[in-house]
Amino acid sequence: GVHRNGPADPAGRLASHLHLSLADVDPAALSLGLDRVGVAASSGAACGAGAATASPVLEATGITGTPLRLSLGWDTTEAQVDEATERLTGLFEELLDATVRPGHRAAATGR
Repeated sequence: GVHRNGPADPAGRLASHLHLSLADVDPAALSLGLDRVGVAASSGAACGAGAATASPVLEATGITGTPLRLSLGWDTTEAQVDEATERLTGLFEELLDATVRPGHRAAATGR
């Protein structure tokens, strides 16, 4: 599944940032999938960008699963957010389905 990391209270979160954890998703598959669907994102903590191992910062905070960090720019439009949401939803369904039933695609996604 997908879990949003960070404070439960929206007042404690940055409106322009979203950090997710994806259970049972291969980090390499996520990275390739993001590139394929045209969504620019980062996996891991900002301080660990480019590292091939799990971020000590995320581990110390108890965050598990494959991390995904999304940020909005000052000129990001609502339409771009909607498009990225559609692309990410499809990618997440594809990746989670590949984990649950390798080699098969979910009938519910029509793929």
